[in-house]
Amino acid sequence: MYFNINNNNNCFIEENKIIDTNICTIGFNSNDFIYKLIDHMNCFAIYENNGTIINKKIFDYEIDQHEYNVTIIVKDRENQSIILSSLNLTIYIDNINDDYPEFLTKNFTTVLYLFYLSINTIINTMEIINNDQLNLNFEILNDTYSSYKLQSSLKNFTEIILINSIITDHEDNLIIRLSNNNNNNNSTYLSSYYIDLYIHLI
Repeated sequence: MYFNINNNNNCFIEENKIIDTNICTIGFNSNDFIYKLIDHMNCFAIYENNGTIINKKIFDYEIDQHEYNVTIIVKDRENQSIILSSLNLTIYIDNINDDYPEFLTKNFTTVLYLFYLSINTIINTMEIINNDQLNLNFEILNDTYSSYKLQSSLKNFTEIILINSIITDHEDNLIIRLSNNNNNNNSTYLSSYYIDLYIHLI
């Protein structure tokens, strides 16, 4: 009777949206009742006439918390001491690609072997900037001899590991691709993205 919401009591707003963006409308226009908002973080406001929730700040997914719990109270318009109903609502902040990941390792880096390496040797360590905290994929696009694998080590570091013995002299020009993984809760708002790093192994 008082609420119009079909999202399991959830609403969503993308990061970086300007102040007073309409997040969701959870009620109806009525001459008999109004909506009030209880928000202890003071991040949101509500239009009393129809229950439209707006933001009072610009959210940054990398800095702010990702969900906020608020309560909407329905009061009699003429006698606001009378509470007719209430609803607990969670507002989620959605991440967008506003700061793409990138390699800190210099492109066209050359790695020189001074001797034949043993299996499981770390050939090179690549550092990545990932300010948007995206789920990232790494792959070698052109490992002709299937000699290498990629392995994440510390946060924002990925290693090239030798997995098969190199028994003849040859050079490898590896292309390491970094891409964002859209298989997560925020995939609707994350555009596909990739960047390649070229490593020359001698």
